[in-house]
Amino acid sequence: MILDDVQMILNGGELAGHYQPDYQEYGEFFRRLGEFSHNSCLLLLSWEPPTDICQLEAENAPVRCLALNGLEASAAPEILREKELLDEAQWPDLIHQYRGHPFWLKIVASTIRDLFSGRVSELLKYESLFLDESFKEKLDRQLSRLSDVEKKVMLYLVTGEKSVTIASLVQESELSLSEILNAMQSLERRSLIEKNTQDSETLFTVQPVIQEYLLGQERGS
Repeated sequence: MILDDVQMILNGGELAGHYQPDYQEYGEFFRRLGEFSHNSCLLLLSWEPPTDICQLEAENAPVRCLALNGLEASAAPEILREKELLDEAQWPDLIHQYRGHPFWLKIVASTIRDLFSGRVSELLKYESLFLDESFKEKLDRQLSRLSDVEKKVMLYLVTGEKSVTIASLVQESELSLSEILNAMQSLERRSLIEKNTQDSETLFTVQPVIQEYLLGQERGS
């Protein structure tokens, strides 16, 4: 069984994964499938996982969460090749900026073909990323689901240092440690932030496309 757009039964305006009042029984359904032995398989597709799924997930458990990342380096160039783009040496830069996201790459590749005669270098010379209305529409729907605390954390992430730690968030924001940890965990589950380890510290950043969108909102564009 496949259930798509599971985020539609989850509450917006609060941390990720909580059911709307009329859909609480889905949580019981998911828990039973994850806890009891059976021969069925349930696939959930969602912008955010229900909290039940996160709690049931474990290495030796039958429940798994898989984040869909961008296309691999060998596959992403095929989108640009289909659009007959030029400046192939700069394709990796374009793919990295848009994180290999196939939808985003198709949109920007069409724009480069139509407005810049296929020359990738013509677009890359500008400092800002290109976001067309279909980009913004999808991001509008996803980011409108954030809680107030998540919005504050996201705003700090996009207007502060390029990479931040939990400690810097605690020190420089007005939020408590619990608020920050809950918000960061929720944002990671929504795949809105990226993390990496450097010098034994965990650093967090926002994807470039999302950062450009949020900064545009701040500028009133």
